[in-house]
Amino acid sequence: MWTLNGTRLFVQKLKVTVTQNLARLQPFGLESVYHWFGYVSPVYNVSAYVVGDTDRWALQYITGIGGQYTFSGPEGTVGIYHVKNMNADRVACTCQTLRPDLDSDSPVYLVDFELWQGY
Repeated sequence: MWTLNGTRLFVQKLKVTVTQNLARLQPFGLESVYHWFGYVSPVYNVSAYVVGDTDRWALQYITGIGGQYTFSGPEGTVGIYHVKNMNADRVACTCQTLRPDLDSDSPVYLVDFELWQGY
């Protein structure tokens, strides 16, 4: 089971991006010169289903107030992350079956997150 700060997620896609900070100088008539300034912490892009307005509001809240939150998966804790941004699109469905503990007519959202690694 996937969770972000204890809120259940049904992850559909998990993408990790790692980049370097490089500067490229181009002197006249010479080859490029590269300067390395370190690397950027990994960024996780997550697409997941979230069931119910309460869970969506909880995720909106932590996105708005800042802070660092635990992102966990089936194998255990992935890490501590800042939620950079969140988009929630309501999915058209007549009966949700992902969360049997909630009503069958509970709204379902496809939520996209960008998580930045914290320390």
